[in-house]
Amino acid sequence: MSEPSNTTGVAWGFLRGLRHVFDAVHLAAVSTVLAERPSFRASGAVGFWWGVGLTATLLAVGAVVFVFGIRLLERFEGVAETGVGIVLVMLGGHSNFKLLTERWHGAGWQIGSLDACDRGVCFRT
Repeated sequence: MSEPSNTTGVAWGFLRGLRHVFDAVHLAAVSTVLAERPSFRASGAVGFWWGVGLTATLLAVGAVVFVFGIRLLERFEGVAETGVGIVLVMLGGHSNFKLLTERWHGAGWQIGSLDACDRGVCFRT
C-alpha cells in the first residue's frame, strides 16, 4: 500500500479544521471572548486577528513537523487536550465572574439594577 500524498494530508487537515470550527467547545470559547466586545466591528477585529494568529501558529508548527518529519507522541496529544480543557474552564469561570460582578442581563432574565442597554444587552452604569 502506498503512502498518502501530501495533498491528501493537507485536504484532510483542512476538513478536520472546518469541523473543529463548528464544535460546541470552539463556539463556546469564541463566543465568550467576543461577548465582551462593545460592537460588531470590534468583535470582527478580534475574530480576524484570532484567526491570523491561529493560522500562523499552525503553519509554523506544521512546517517544522513536515520539514523534519517529526511524529507527535500520543502522550503529547493528551497533554494538549488537557491544556485546552483548562483554558475552556478558565474562560467559563471568567464569564461567570463577569456575570456576577457586572450585573448584566439579556434574553429575558436579569441580575441587579440596570441603567444602560446596547443591542439587547444591558449593563449597570
